[in-house]
Amino acid sequence: MGTLILAVVILIGSVVAALWFRDNAGLVYIEIGQLQLETSVIVGIGALLLAWLILSVAFGFLRRLWRAPRGMRHWALGRRYKRARQGLVNGLVEIAEGQYSAAERTLLASSEAVEMPVFNYLLSALAAQRRGAWEARDEYLRRADEAEPRARVAVGLLQARLQADAEQWEQALATLSALRERIPANRSALALMARTLEVLGDWDRLGGLLPELRRRQALPDSALEQLEQRVVEARLAAVEEPNALDDIWEGLSRDQKRRSALRAAYARALVVAEREGEAHGKLKGWLRRGLDDQLLRVWAGLSGGVASTALTQTEKWLQAQSENPELLYAAGRLAVTNGAWERARYYLEAASERMNDPQLETDLAEVLERLGASDEARQSYRRALGRDPSRAALPAEAGPAASQDHDEAAPEG
Repeated sequence: MGTLILAVVILIGSVVAALWFRDNAGLVYIEIGQLQLETSVIVGIGALLLAWLILSVAFGFLRRLWRAPRGMRHWALGRRYKRARQGLVNGLVEIAEGQYSAAERTLLASSEAVEMPVFNYLLSALAAQRRGAWEARDEYLRRADEAEPRARVAVGLLQARLQADAEQWEQALATLSALRERIPANRSALALMARTLEVLGDWDRLGGLLPELRRRQALPDSALEQLEQRVVEARLAAVEEPNALDDIWEGLSRDQKRRSALRAAYARALVVAEREGEAHGKLKGWLRRGLDDQLLRVWAGLSGGVASTALTQTEKWLQAQSENPELLYAAGRLAVTNGAWERARYYLEAASERMNDPQLETDLAEVLERLGASDEARQSYRRALGRDPSRAALPAEAGPAASQDHDEAAPEG
């Protein structure tokens, strides 16, 4: 609508101007040196308009001609970037399809056409990792590091993860150690280093890393507690000097010393170190404050001179908690250690009625064999196999009784 109105106004103006110039023709006189020009006003105006049009066209042509090289460069760069983007997409598709060698070729070819080839190199490293080409992977990561120094930390983390995925734990530890100097507070690097140290069995160094893991919240609390438990257990199990156990235990925090799992690990280590008297004293004190299943399992394994005392104490606890299955199982195992086969049978059968444990059934079957109860022993072995199919098949025959119970009377109730 606006264009139509403008066209009508121009048309009317043109008619009015033509009529005015017809009645007032006028002349235009131009003298330049020896050159003299004389014409009407209308012709002069027309000549000026024509000259302006010619000059505009000429200047526009010259401007486009001047800008042509730059335009060609932009056009060429546009096509180059388009090919690079297409190459990146093709490389990703080939990785997804499992064509790792082809993906490397595609990505490397398109890396020359982009200003930031770091992505192409990282994806090439991933493709090389998938086909097991470790040297090629490390070379691509080196190129990525050189192409974009600002991404050095990200490249280092990726390299450590790829090395860990390839189970190159020593190389991963070296990469992470170098990274920690640059990013000591990075939670991903800390978590990966903890995993690497655990696999390598470097428990002392991992123990030193635990406070940092907790302070930086690099792992969930539950995972961190489990890791702390494994570290303490491994360090206790690796001790060669019996007295060094106390140093490890005293080095734990008060909260750690309250954990049943760590108490059980310490007591178990004392038993292995042939310090059963101390283990008995520690366990008895802890169990008096509250019966705990993990501690009872260690308590049930006591032997030597403390086994008889431990059985007596267990039977006292049973007077108050006669239905506790773990307590019954502990009493049965201690009775076995003391050679009280009838009492062992009584306690183990009572525990079997209250808990589902294949090891319990195996222990009961062995006691029944000692007492000559072959059929009952085979039934117990079957129950053990049913509760844990990974166990070996049943023995062909249950063995005869090897000895008589030195304590004939089984407790009542």
